[in-house]
Amino acid sequence: MEAQVNTIGNFKPVFDRMLEDLFIDRTEGNEEIRRRVMNDKEFRKVAAANLMRDVYSRPRRKKTAYILAVRSSHMVT
Repeated sequence: MEAQVNTIGNFKPVFDRMLEDLFIDRTEGNEEIRRRVMNDKEFRKVAAANLMRDVYSRPRRKKTAYILAVRSSHMVT
């Protein structure tokens, strides 16, 4: 929901908090990746930027797909 009503600039602080919580919660997963994200600022910056764009655009893609589906269902053949 945050991504649907905010600009990407306003979404970034929310995403950053969520991302950190996610990495902390996933310590049982890939420990090497988690450690690198938490300790390597440049790696974290690149990973976060890519993940943020994906997370931010996902609800927008779903909304666009829904609009296109509705429009196509109303088209006269």
